[in-house]
Amino acid sequence: MAWKIERWLSEVFPGKESIYAQYHHLPRRELAIVVAGSLDLALAELISRRLIDYPKECEEFIGANEDGRAPAGSFGARIQLALLLGIITTDDAAQLRLIKASRVG
Repeated sequence: MAWKIERWLSEVFPGKESIYAQYHHLPRRELAIVVAGSLDLALAELISRRLIDYPKECEEFIGANEDGRAPAGSFGARIQLALLLGIITTDDAAQLRLIKASRVG
C-alpha cells in the first residue's frame, strides 16, 4: 500500500503549489471527480494505518491490489469504515458522501 501512495504522490499528485493552477479550470463535475479520487486514496491510507500489520491481507481488504472484489474497495465503503473506526466524524462522513454523490451527477 505504501508503495502505491508514494507512486501516486510522485507520478500523479502535482503538489500543493500547483494544484490550483492545474485544476482550477476544470468544470465542477470533473473537479469533484479529482477531489473524490484524492480523498478516496487518503481514506485508504488512513484505514490501512489502523489495521494490523498483515500487508497482503490489508491490500486485499482495501482494494490496493486492484482486484475489484475488496470489501473496502469503494469510496462509499471506505467512508463508512473510516467512520466506524473513529478515523472521521459523522460530519466528515456527511461531507465525503456529498463529494461522492457530486461526482456522479
